[in-house]
Amino acid sequence: MWLGERSFALWEPINLGRLSLLTVNLFALYLAIAGTTMFVSSLFSRRGTAIAVVMSGLLVSVLVNFLAQFWSAIEWVSFLGVLNYYRPLPVVRSGEWPVRDLIVLVLVGGAFWSAGLWRFSRRDIPAV
Repeated sequence: MWLGERSFALWEPINLGRLSLLTVNLFALYLAIAGTTMFVSSLFSRRGTAIAVVMSGLLVSVLVNFLAQFWSAIEWVSFLGVLNYYRPLPVVRSGEWPVRDLIVLVLVGGAFWSAGLWRFSRRDIPAV
């Protein structure tokens, strides 16, 4: 983006500092999803089942995040969705660090990764 901004004249300059906030927030989201995936994969012996559980959880999270904006009956469970803690547009507009969201995402990722590591280290892996 920096190179593109230098090469082409834009009608409004890009604030790369604000975009770096999104990068850190996206990395925390990746950590949360990766930690959850580690935990789920330690519970199942079959790869397809683990992928199906993680993908189903992410799809439910997207659905809850979408419906919470329009339906007040679902709003009380919106904190369970992982996308509730990754909101790029308000972060770019305000220019402030989303500290609470970062802490939640990193703690969820670390907790699930640790639980997955603990479960996997005590697991008997069957030979096929």
